[in-house]
Order: sequence, then structure tokens, then C-alpha cells
Amino acid sequence: MKLILKFTTVILLIGVLFHISCQKDHSCEGCAEKNKPPIANAGLDQVITLPTDSILLDGSTSSDPDGMISSYLWTKISGPVSSNIIKPSNSITKIKSLVAGTYLFELKVTDNRGLSARDTMLVIVNSTTNPPAEINCSADNLTWTLADNGMMALINPGAIAGTLDCAGFGAEFLIPSHYIVWVQYEGSSNWIHLDYVFRDAIYSAAQNIFLSSTIYNDPTGNDGPVSVPVVYAKPNSGIDFTKKVTVINVL
Repeated sequence: MKLILKFTTVILLIGVLFHISCQKDHSCEGCAEKNKPPIANAGLDQVITLPTDSILLDGSTSSDPDGMISSYLWTKISGPVSSNIIKPSNSITKIKSLVAGTYLFELKVTDNRGLSARDTMLVIVNSTTNPPAEINCSADNLTWTLADNGMMALINPGAIAGTLDCAGFGAEFLIPSHYIVWVQYEGSSNWIHLDYVFRDAIYSAAQNIFLSSTIYNDPTGNDGPVSVPVVYAKPNSGIDFTKKVTVINVL
């Protein structure tokens, strides 16, 4: 009798295990159509030269073998602090405010079942190698100093109020519509091109180094208020502020 009970118990145990095993197999059969991950394609690497400071990122050739791409996400994973991805969730988007340096951008695509894939692309932004011949003035061996607005500024001892002014830009608080400077660091053969931006860009510009303006009131009263250009840099931008700088002004 005990033998029969043991045998019956073994049979029941085997049956339970077989039932559980069948349930697992059935569960897997429900997943038989396994989702395949999407394929991310961030596009070809790009090389541009300043003053061009924007590019298009194109991830539209990304695909999914058994479904569809449901979302895109562009992010910068390395490079200068500068750059502004206009619409990071679009398959094609523009990047603005690039400065000289090397950037790495990543595209993450997610399919309609939640699987994702990533791809990266490289952007190299070269400095302008040669400024134009028609220059207004130049200043050599300028040094950085801390400005009242918390930025670092290039000081020209021989110019109005320590700005980059050579001949006076505007009068009666009239800010010029456009002027340009080229900046070259000590020991470098490359030039960085800077365009005039509106005065309040001091507080909002993404660039590490940029050109703005200030109003100077001549204490002698001879010139009156004039608008003069100033090169600013962010203190935490990674710029070596011990290096001397040459600046060329172009009207």
C-alpha cells in the first residue's frame, strides 16, 4: 500500500511538473513573434569651416525590420559647450551656434514596441584660416580680464574704455547693424570668426566666445555716447585665459 502511495505521489508530481512546463511553453508560444530592434542611422560625418556655424542632422534613413520608428532623439555627447539642437525629437533637425571644435552627436530611435537603437556621427568645425584683407584695425597681445557682467573680456589698452574700438562705432546710442572680428590665440595659426550679436546676447548666447557691444560715454564730452565692440568669453568655457590674443576688426 505504501509503495502504491509513493508511486501515485511520483506520478502526480510528474504531472504537475509537466503541466507547469506546458504552461511555460505556451507562454513562449505567445511571444513567438519576437520584436526585432530598429536600425539607427545618424548619417555621415560632417566637416564645416567657420563662419558657417550650422548643419542639418538627418536620421530619416533609420528603419525597423518588423514595425515602425515611433520616436527620435538627438543629443550631443561630446564637444564644446556651444551648439543648439533646434528640434531634438525630429528625424531631421538643424544645429546652430557651432564653434570651432569636434562634436559627437547621438541619435536614439525607438520602435513601436519599445525597442531602441543608437548611432553616432562626428561633426568637425574648423576655424576660419584667413580673415579678409579689408580690415579696419588690429590689436595684438590683448589679455583677458573679468568684466562687470561676470564674463571675461578682451582688453585693448589703447582703445575707448578698454574695448576693441579703433575709430568709434556709431554715436547717439546708435548701435551698428553689423561688424565682425577675427580672434587668434597665442601659438595658434587659426582664426576664430565672430559676428556682431545683439547686446542682450551677453546673457543668453550659447557660444564660449562671442562678440557683443557696449555703450561708452566719453567723459570729455568730445565723442558723446558711442557703441563699441567687445569680445566676451564665459569663465567656465575651458578657454585658456593666460594666452595672449590678437584681434582684427572688420567693418
